[in-house]
Amino acid sequence: MAGRVPADFNADWYQATYPDVALSGLRPQEHYRRFGRLMGRSPNGAAASRAEEAEAASPVPLDGGALVAVETEAAGQVVELSPEGPAIIDRPADFDAADVLPAAAPPRHGRDGNERISIETMAEGPFQPGDVRARGLDALASYARLFGLPETAEEPDVELRVSCGAQEFQVGEARIENAWFADRSTLRLMLAGGTNAGPAASSLVIRAYQASPASPNDLSTLGEGIQLPTVGPVFLDLLLLHPFMPLLLELSDTEGKTRGIALMPFPSLLPGGVHWAELKAQQTEANPMDDFWSLSEALLKEAVGGRGWPRRSVGSFAVDRGSTESAVALSGEVQEWLAAVFQLNLEARSADPDHAANISRLSLQGPSAGLELILPSDCMPTIGVLVSRRPGPGDRHLAPYLVAEADSHRPRWSVLLPSTSETCTNVPILRSHSTETGEAGEEWGVDAGRGHIAIALRRLAPESAARWEEEPTIAADEAGPAQLSVVLEASEGARAGALMTSLRKFARGAPIEFLVKLSSNEGGLVNELNRSCGEGGWSAISPDADLRDVAETAQNETILVISDQVRLEDPAALGFLCALLEGDGSIGSVSCLLKGEKVIKKLAVLQPVSAGIFPSGVSFSTAPHLSFAEPDVFDALPELTYPVVANTLLMTLFRRSALAALPRPSAPVPPSALDIRIGLDLMDAGFGNWCTTKVGALLCGPHQRRDSIDPFGGVYVEPRRWADLLERVSLVRELF
Repeated sequence: MAGRVPADFNADWYQATYPDVALSGLRPQEHYRRFGRLMGRSPNGAAASRAEEAEAASPVPLDGGALVAVETEAAGQVVELSPEGPAIIDRPADFDAADVLPAAAPPRHGRDGNERISIETMAEGPFQPGDVRARGLDALASYARLFGLPETAEEPDVELRVSCGAQEFQVGEARIENAWFADRSTLRLMLAGGTNAGPAASSLVIRAYQASPASPNDLSTLGEGIQLPTVGPVFLDLLLLHPFMPLLLELSDTEGKTRGIALMPFPSLLPGGVHWAELKAQQTEANPMDDFWSLSEALLKEAVGGRGWPRRSVGSFAVDRGSTESAVALSGEVQEWLAAVFQLNLEARSADPDHAANISRLSLQGPSAGLELILPSDCMPTIGVLVSRRPGPGDRHLAPYLVAEADSHRPRWSVLLPSTSETCTNVPILRSHSTETGEAGEEWGVDAGRGHIAIALRRLAPESAARWEEEPTIAADEAGPAQLSVVLEASEGARAGALMTSLRKFARGAPIEFLVKLSSNEGGLVNELNRSCGEGGWSAISPDADLRDVAETAQNETILVISDQVRLEDPAALGFLCALLEGDGSIGSVSCLLKGEKVIKKLAVLQPVSAGIFPSGVSFSTAPHLSFAEPDVFDALPELTYPVVANTLLMTLFRRSALAALPRPSAPVPPSALDIRIGLDLMDAGFGNWCTTKVGALLCGPHQRRDSIDPFGGVYVEPRRWADLLERVSLVRELF
């Protein structure tokens, strides 16, 4: 098959033979499949040698366009090889590899190769003339303060600033255009380099240093360093000692005089790092590296603090270890980093049998600060919350958090749940455990109560995977009897009859009032309804009947509005929703995740269709308008019950008294906007609309997701109401 990697592909030989494979950042197999095969490259050394033998034995010389068929020993496959011939693109006549490939850095003048490298050693220079030394000492002093090391680099008459000192790496030939984790412990830098039209960069040398958490002043050189070539861009791979520990970058000339020293205090913010989502969520510049340096500078200043600053807000955080004790924040590397940089150490497990056996706590030594962070097992605290010196409001506070992919750390969602969402569980929480507070000045830019407090690292289901083949989350025996008034949208006899039968089984003999909106008076549809619950077991109502008017005459306090497109496969789903509605008098409506079949690559799989209606954007193209949409939030809000703007009328439970008391619209409301209008009216009346992904139902047939701007007119949701509305519902933002 075209594009398939041969069975005897030799990844080590292929990568060693073709240097551009490593530069691409691709796995050898992927590089061969996408590029090497088209370029006629050999997939393994054995096949290449056989091609040479075949060419020597052939009576007919092979030209550049001929192909050699070589039978491999593995599985008897025949691999077609193209012998080396004319290049696809001719090399320029004046091409010199030395102009574009970096050379190894020369030995550092004045520094013995076996000498211990410390911030004191780096501070000795020599530095180039100008303010280079002051900027270099700023970065070194900031590194020392971050770990509580003696600031021996500070001079009595010089006041050093807390700074990354990255100016030399933000402009010119040494500018870091991009940086990312090529793998778990390899940081790849892409440097601008020189140009043929500009000054030569070959006199610039870059070295990187890092220390282990146990000994932050014992710096090790990450590789030999490189001497920049004349023409860029240039790639530099750094094999890190530790993926979280700060880096020091040194720019010097070939004579050993330092031109700049920069501090990367939190490299895990870079793409591929654990905190990448934190950087992405705050990106404001076109180039993410500009945001990286800006955010690093702000976090560094907050982490180091100053005279008179209060201690950090978060003094401890409790982690749910999970069933397998594989909590993200309790890995060995994370604990080492937290202890070295933030002085947060793992407490001994409590011997108290009443203490939660599945909770571990990391705390500051000495008196606790005012906040404790409570994390589920798949969450990692953000750097912002760890360095914050601003106390959060309230005793229990739900702050924004992020969702990223567990393997690649790719950012996916920003989630903000209202602070009043007491029913939300398994989410990051800030809570006060002492009354101590501190005054925050304007200079402190990280707010523990408002910034993202955690990153949930989840193994998200692939697009083509069926997600709901497991057993229902809620036990079936939790579905108890309920007195329901059912408003059924019936369009097809067999579906409507099957749904009625399912609802009667759920009720377990409790009375159910069926009010049916018939799309037509087709005899087959009526007969099916009669077979399901008897001729007197249901009543027909007008398809245009207003739900508010229906609620006034309904017999039961719980009203289920449902379409015959819905199949209740989980017997506990409706019981769980009834319990939510009946257990909290402030809830006006509640619904659940609706999933539907979608054909992907000729396979029918289940995908999220609706999990509530959310505010999605603001438009100022004419008058100010608010947008509403049904995003796929299953990965962002799994196993969660949360407030929304409204629930779809395909399946929603309403509180009859709340629905009946709503004001009637003065003009007809479009059917596509009726659910949003009812949801907003319920919120105006003081009720909440909730949705859950803990249970689900199946939706048959097509459904078009909503994404509309003020579907009932711009005056109805005026800008003055936006703040109140947005503070009471869940907000999700896709980061990619």
